[in-house]
Amino acid sequence: MPFGHVLAAAAVTGRSPAAVADRLRRLGFDVRATGADGEEAACPPSVERVDLVDLVLLGRHIDGRPPWLGGGGRLPAAHLRHAACVLGCDVNEVRDRYARLGFVVPAHLREMSPDERAVVTVAFYRTDTTGLGDAPISVATVLGVAEFGNRRPDEVADVFAELDLPVDGDLLDQVQRRLDSPSSGPSTASGLNARDALLLSAWLDGCGPWLGNGPVGLAHVIGAAGYLRWSPGRVVERLAMLGCEVPALTEAARTAFIDGVDCAIVDILRDGPDGPLVDRPFSRAEILVASWTYRWTPRWIVDRLAELGFAVPDRDTFDR
Repeated sequence: MPFGHVLAAAAVTGRSPAAVADRLRRLGFDVRATGADGEEAACPPSVERVDLVDLVLLGRHIDGRPPWLGGGGRLPAAHLRHAACVLGCDVNEVRDRYARLGFVVPAHLREMSPDERAVVTVAFYRTDTTGLGDAPISVATVLGVAEFGNRRPDEVADVFAELDLPVDGDLLDQVQRRLDSPSSGPSTASGLNARDALLLSAWLDGCGPWLGNGPVGLAHVIGAAGYLRWSPGRVVERLAMLGCEVPALTEAARTAFIDGVDCAIVDILRDGPDGPLVDRPFSRAEILVASWTYRWTPRWIVDRLAELGFAVPDRDTFDR
């Protein structure tokens, strides 16, 4: 049972967390959790009341909805700063609320300026910042903020540094030099344009959450190619120029034209209705549903997806 679930239920029902925990135990649920000291403890801590502002903070996306925060582990500074921007309140007010609810929080965080709040808001929009830990802010995030504010990426990185949020400086320096090149692209302050923002957006809509520090998935590349009417090879080249780790493409995929049906089928790999595209094999059921929806034979769909480099079921298991 997630640590935040009991607290959220208390806020919604108007009961005390202890009463909610007791009721859940009666229903057969295990409500043990990791407490603020990192040891297994009874869930929840001694909190008398959880209000609606607390409820917003208990959502991992700071929206008052599941998934809820778990217990144990220190909430990263980025998450507290993100929450302060969402709620429009002081950082230390957020810190005090989390501490009262039993979460481990940084000892002290300085307040943010309006400019810093703008950067944090764009950087972490729709992002689960609880999982950032001490990992550096991705270069895609820095570039996304730079494009939105039409400012140089190294200026954005300096703002993150002032907030004690690390950035991969060496990689960003390489990207900045490429963007400063006369042949790099648009002559804007950031050196970026709206197409770059779409490429760097994990949801392919030009907004956060931005791509992380890991490799870019094939599904993201193909999806971006369809939206921009670019070849996948061109997408990969631009992402690599922007400092992203890109997948190796088959020769056929590199020059392929990605049409609307390709995009619609690849959209099956989205994590949720509007979530990011994730790399995983297509299931047999997904191939059959796509066949029924788009009136292409299952074998044609399997052959097309395999040509683009996706993992698909054996075509011989389909009758046509």
